[in-house]
Amino acid sequence: GLSRFTITDDVFHQRFPQAAHTLFGFKSWEEMKIMVQCLFPNTSTEATSSQIKATQDHMSIALPPLTSFEKCLNAKMLFEQDLTEEFLGLIFGKDRTWIGRVLKEWAPRWGKA
Repeated sequence: GLSRFTITDDVFHQRFPQAAHTLFGFKSWEEMKIMVQCLFPNTSTEATSSQIKATQDHMSIALPPLTSFEKCLNAKMLFEQDLTEEFLGLIFGKDRTWIGRVLKEWAPRWGKA
């Protein structure tokens, strides 16, 4: 299903090739990543799941802060699907005001692209 970790996962996008079009308006996940790399060269398109670290007791995980790529995707999904900040917050585990700050940063960047 859709989560913070599947959204940036290559295997998820191989299993659901239409997801990139549905979520971001691009023909494919590869096209999405290439466009992000071209438009925002300082933004790594590395999958979020590769950054998860197990805690010492191995019974839980320590989640990294949201990456620039995840923030970039937040804004693109909001524009493409007319999602609410609350809905995006549920996917990414953040509250509406945090998502609003991300959009304040990334909306102008996508607008100039």
